[in-house]
Amino acid sequence: MKVNNLNRQCQLEKNSYRVQFGLVVDGFKYGKETLRKNDSLRKVIDKADEKVDEIRTNDSVIRAVDKAEEVTGKATEALFSGLKKIFNKGTNRNETNYHL
Repeated sequence: MKVNNLNRQCQLEKNSYRVQFGLVVDGFKYGKETLRKNDSLRKVIDKADEKVDEIRTNDSVIRAVDKAEEVTGKATEALFSGLKKIFNKGTNRNETNYHL
């Protein structure tokens, strides 16, 4: 039960971060559009957008991000596996089978 509550809490926090991140992104979009009204700033913003697009489509960057996501996923799995073992041990302390 404790692990389920922990998983539920982590999911709720993850969803909360997504909402907060979405609000921040919306704020940046609004700010960007406001700044684009100035001709000289529009040029700087357009160059920055081009650079971001170059980075976003760069195969090396894509592979690095994919690998980082894979490693992070494995680390998270290991962490929760360890937590499950702690919270769901059998009644016998010498028992090697854990009840998940």
